[in-house]
Amino acid sequence: MSVLRTLPTVDGLAVTLEQDALLHRPWYDLRSQSLFEDSFRVDVGEIDESLERMIAGPRQGRRCLLCRTHTGPSRAARLTGPLHTCCDGRRTADDPRRVEGGLMAYPIRIGVQIQPQHADYAQIRATLAATEEAGVDIAFNWDHFFPLYGELDGKHFECWTMLGAWAEATSRVEIGALVTCNSYRNPDLLADMARTVDHISGGRLVLGIGAGWAQRDYDAYGYPFGTAGSRLADLADALPRIKKRWAQLNPPPTRELPILIGGGGEKKTLRYTAEHATIWHGIGAPATIAHKVQVLDAHCADIGRDPAEIERSAKVDVPPEEVADELLTAGITLFTVSTSGPDYDLGLLKSWLAWRDSREA
Repeated sequence: MSVLRTLPTVDGLAVTLEQDALLHRPWYDLRSQSLFEDSFRVDVGEIDESLERMIAGPRQGRRCLLCRTHTGPSRAARLTGPLHTCCDGRRTADDPRRVEGGLMAYPIRIGVQIQPQHADYAQIRATLAATEEAGVDIAFNWDHFFPLYGELDGKHFECWTMLGAWAEATSRVEIGALVTCNSYRNPDLLADMARTVDHISGGRLVLGIGAGWAQRDYDAYGYPFGTAGSRLADLADALPRIKKRWAQLNPPPTRELPILIGGGGEKKTLRYTAEHATIWHGIGAPATIAHKVQVLDAHCADIGRDPAEIERSAKVDVPPEEVADELLTAGITLFTVSTSGPDYDLGLLKSWLAWRDSREA
């Protein structure tokens, strides 16, 4: 079965697709102005000189997907070029988002964790496409080998193989794991995997990482579970190795890859976050999150790092009117909603997207 669909114009470029009913995102190749996918036939209209200029480089008035306030590439250019040509994904001391008092006014972003359980991959892929179309800023999966709830021996898929597919199946959202278990892969190999997915995605990967906790995964796949202390020590050893390996790879990552560290351990996890992370992700009530943010800030002060260099993220499982104001006050700007198969209900996610958009209006 085929469906004729005309995509919304991409900075004036109309693209018509005849495609399978099970839609998955094509990859736009600028060199030949074509879309490559077995099930796609493309009719690309005339491209005038002004459109070619928009595709070739940055355009005044466009907002980078990361910082939103910088001049960034046109939407058409984002389909092939690096995501953040304006700021290169870095947050620097002269960043225009810095406000009085040394705080960083990060844009409000909405993430979704598409849990790869209790569903066929076609359902996961369709959910990913739907969330990108709805306007999410970042899409996560997770790094487990079995479902975490529901039927514990139900359908489940591996994290990083999926992220490689997501890199090709999407064109705008950032992607990553919430979070990668450090124990399951050699740190140098993980660095190379992340670098590769970063290139496949055109600069949209976030490396989410944590110490690991799901003992069933460890036992079934033959990894030593150890203790919480030993797993945290392994994470502390892995983080500098990952960054060192990135510096040695040819080609290097497309940008300074963001590292997201998930967890709330006050003595170690938040210390590692202060030392290495670009984003911290926490779980808990707003009061708990606010306390963890204060501990993170104290660790930053101890090592001489500006705490405003770290974006703060939290899981949300209730509507924005219940927790958004408290979380914003605590410094949270990335709000992530989780959804599970087989149904992948996006109702809560859409309420958070509407809240974000109402604040930007």
